[in-house]
Parts: sequence; structure tokens; C-alpha cells
Amino acid sequence: MRIEKCVVSYDDWEMQCCGDPFKIGDRIKWPVYKRVDEDNIDTDSALDGVDYIYEAHGMKHPRDMYTLIGTVDEIKADYYKIELRTRLSIHNGQKPVPTHVYEKSFDVTEADGWDKDIDDLEFGSYRVTIRDCELLPYKE
Repeated sequence: MRIEKCVVSYDDWEMQCCGDPFKIGDRIKWPVYKRVDEDNIDTDSALDGVDYIYEAHGMKHPRDMYTLIGTVDEIKADYYKIELRTRLSIHNGQKPVPTHVYEKSFDVTEADGWDKDIDDLEFGSYRVTIRDCELLPYKE
């Protein structure tokens, strides 16, 4: 399936563990899954506008995965504060849970997973706009 443009959330730990750095203009081929509302459970609003989530650690069943091919058009580094909030969590029920509270985004030209924290804000993820996309069935 061809898509003109989509936005992918790429967590810092995914990049730090075994991701490949990328920059604007790079051609990418990433394993992704379609974002659903439950993905926002422990995060406040950082996934608004995100279509897919990068996933390279087998946390989703392969039938729920896709291979996304396209060109990096824009990269935003997202920063958070962590607060205890009482909310329904798939892991903890209705209890206070550490919650990444989205605070700011900064445009960057490249991503390596090691963006520095800024004051009391913690770097947490990239929101990457991909253009000229092709979404294929996932193959391990």
C-alpha cells in the first residue's frame, strides 16, 4: 500500500539498543505497527498525530506488524517530565503510575537516540515524518 506521508514514533531506547541513526533525506526500512488508543496509556498526548510506532523487539505479533519504506522528511525530538498520575494502566490497574507528560518538541536534522536532557525535561522519543511511503506485510 502506498501512502503519501505518515508519522512514526521511535522511542529513545529502541534506537539506543539496536537502531541505526538516521537523518532527514535518508531512505528507511522499518518494522512498525499501527498506533491504537491503548498506546497512549502511560503517556500524555505525545502520540497525538502518530500513525505508526517503530517496533524491533518482537513485542507485537508479526501479523500486527508492517514494513515501512520511505524517506525521512522531518524529525522532532520529544521531551517529557515524569509525574505520578492516577490512571488506568494495562499493567497496574487504577493506581498512581509514572507517566511521561509530554512537554516540548524540537526540530532536529538527525537522530541517534542520545539527545541530551534539557533542564528538567527528559528526552524520550522521536516523531518522524516519512514521505513517499510504502507499507508492506512484515517479514521477520
